Amino acid sequence: MLIATRDACRDATAWIDRARWAQGAARFAAQVPALRGILRELVSLVADWRRKLGDPPPASISISLDGGSGILALPAVLQADVESLLRRRGATGAAGDLAPLLEAVRDRLRAVCEQAAPGAPASEPAAKRESAGTTCTRLCLDLVRLSAHAGAVLAEAADEDFRLDPADATLMADEALLRATVLALTVVTDEAARIPGAPPLPAPGAGDLDGWLATAKGRTAWIEDLARHRIAVG
Repeated sequence: MLIATRDACRDATAWIDRARWAQGAARFAAQVPALRGILRELVSLVADWRRKLGDPPPASISISLDGGSGILALPAVLQADVESLLRRRGATGAAGDLAPLLEAVRDRLRAVCEQAAPGAPASEPAAKRESAGTTCTRLCLDLVRLSAHAGAVLAEAADEDFRLDPADATLMADEALLRATVLALTVVTDEAARIPGAPPLPAPGAGDLDGWLATAKGRTAWIEDLARHRIAVG
């Protein structure tokens, strides 16, 4: 019975995890227009400075931002363009112009990741008396890391330009069924906690999809540990 309960908890957790993933993909898709606008502004600024310094257009100008996949691919290409620009003589003014916009783009992408793809890597702290060029390099690296994280978490959705298939859209929208699944998982683990020697149950999460997923993961890990212990001593 304990093994069957453990397996049912694993299935429920995987189902809730998929719903949270679909929610993240939908949240990212909703922010694509805003991200596209500020990234185009950044690419345009890099192109303007390259033109002022007598350089050809940047490679990043060739990246299509019409879909979400292009938005995730752009930072790595943009990083190379910015680094190349900063090595040019006379680029001090470029660094001063680029740094505030790079920071705005980084902050926007981080905010989107917090909603759509939790667990993004922390930003590099600014050094004391950091030059504008060093700031640009640091912010470009932040952008690359954030886009790589979002791309890894949301790769399946990015391949479809963040258009959810009907099954994922339905799953994400069925809040009543998700809540009932978490309640059922909670009830069966509460019952398992009556077993003599069972460890304390983890605290439940909040009453939203993130909280439901935290509850499901915590309860599933708990019952997996209990099942291993019972098998080991039984």
